[in-house]
Amino acid sequence: MVEPTNLRRPLKEFLSQLRHLHVGILDNSGGFGQRYFFSQASSSQALFPNADHSKEFFTFVEMATRLESLSISCTHVLDMDMLSIVHFRQLQVLVLARIKVSMEILQGLILQNESTIRALDFRELELKTGTWQSLLLSSCSLPHLKYLYINSCGYIQFPPYADGLLPPIDDPQDLETFHFKGYDALGDLQRHVMRVRDAAGLAQMTEYDFKWAYKEPNLSELVFTD
Repeated sequence: MVEPTNLRRPLKEFLSQLRHLHVGILDNSGGFGQRYFFSQASSSQALFPNADHSKEFFTFVEMATRLESLSISCTHVLDMDMLSIVHFRQLQVLVLARIKVSMEILQGLILQNESTIRALDFRELELKTGTWQSLLLSSCSLPHLKYLYINSCGYIQFPPYADGLLPPIDDPQDLETFHFKGYDALGDLQRHVMRVRDAAGLAQMTEYDFKWAYKEPNLSELVFTD
């Protein structure tokens, strides 16, 4: 029988060498696995619910200590406060989908990579504390932010900011909130991105691009060397 430590050591060493990591959960069956629809839990979901194993999921991510791009995509909304962010200090691309997180944790992750961040992509991301206004305004300090996509982001259910109602499935909103200053801050950040792109000689992102033309950040376009 192979000792567990003999299995973990090579994996940790391998992950510590990675520069780019996309990790996701695919099983969306069971309660809250999808936003607009419901399906019966699969046999594996019934035995090992995604939410009950969040810590193991984020511990795996933590082992990739030298990342330049990190993408986390979930089905059931997982709590990113379980992720230790201390080693992530050279991120250029951050993509988060169906995650809930305290603003202080997310803001700390962004600002400790202030000099390197090129792209932020948040989809169905829920703040547990703080406001989108504060988070977005603080991101206006990122000198190399060339790509931004915010879609269906809001708050966990706490007043006075949470909307509480899902928008029509064919009409997603950038932010889902009654705190309208968040929209002003989003506009400020979008204009900041446009100025950075203009200075870098890149094609401008239009209002349509910011809201509808979703695409994975183009790593070569972001010019990692500046």
